[in-house]
Amino acid sequence: MRYNGQPVLVMGEVVEGSDILGAGYYILRDARDKENLAVITGSGAPPVGTLVQVFGVYNRLANLQGQMVDCLVKIERKKR
Repeated sequence: MRYNGQPVLVMGEVVEGSDILGAGYYILRDARDKENLAVITGSGAPPVGTLVQVFGVYNRLANLQGQMVDCLVKIERKKR
């Protein structure tokens, strides 16, 4: 849990995603270690198969079955 609560930069492929009322949730397969990471974003989810680079805050969360879930909350950058 070395990176828990820290900003990180992750690159990988979108393997699953959905949009709910303008917010996005997608699963990113990390290019380095091939682990899946849930990404939560204030904008929509990119299409499955898209290669993306995401900057956000890494969080380690537990689900109801007690298994650990990795999550990245994307930091939205405003274009100037």
